[in-house]
Amino acid sequence: MPMSARGIFGRKTKRGGTRWVSLLLGVGIVLVTGTVLADVVLTYTLNNSVGSSNTSPFEWEEGTNYAAASSLSIVSNTCNPSNMGATNPTNCFALSMTVNGVSYVPTTVADAVHFQWLATSATVATSVGTGVLSVVTTANTLPAGSCAWAFISNGALTATSFTYTAGTPCSVSAAAPASVYTACGASTAATASVNLLTGAVNGAVTCSIAKATAAGSALDISYFVYVPGGAVAPQGVASLYLSPVLS
Repeated sequence: MPMSARGIFGRKTKRGGTRWVSLLLGVGIVLVTGTVLADVVLTYTLNNSVGSSNTSPFEWEEGTNYAAASSLSIVSNTCNPSNMGATNPTNCFALSMTVNGVSYVPTTVADAVHFQWLATSATVATSVGTGVLSVVTTANTLPAGSCAWAFISNGALTATSFTYTAGTPCSVSAAAPASVYTACGASTAATASVNLLTGAVNGAVTCSIAKATAAGSALDISYFVYVPGGAVAPQGVASLYLSPVLS
């Protein structure tokens, strides 16, 4: 039986307008196996200016829509065993994330993972966002009209945040969140896009965290992937690196 999940959806574009439709997720309607788009790797590293022995004040955590997307084999997380001793999304300091695209179906996962402030120190402040982001691209050969995007926001995005434009390649933009996360203080609500096929970053996002700020989400990572024709072999696309410096 078809079902839909908030923040995970498909979209079709018609001449003269755009029509939003729920991604059909019933068994036998969309088969995910064999239609993998790419392996998208997120690696978080901490450059700590106040001493390398300090405990990291950040971790990766599952986002609001991770569980639903994971149950459909659209996304999966693996934490760095050298940091964690086990693959577990709780207290995850180095994350590899695989994003699977369904052939012919534009698929968006809003709020896939959080970059979480742990408030492990009440004496330091920091700022994270695209200013500490680096992107490493990998050669790929996707069908014409394909696209793969990641979105970084300092507040929550929803299914209605995204605008898809057909083309070769296609493109997607995302609105700013309605409000910033509490941990980000007076930061301006913003969303930046990362083209995972080219490595290009558009927009800027900042989350300025003051001293003694309570634990909470700082950044969200969301995804959009689309392969317009046929299954393709798994392949790597751009990797994202967040390297905040404490002050």
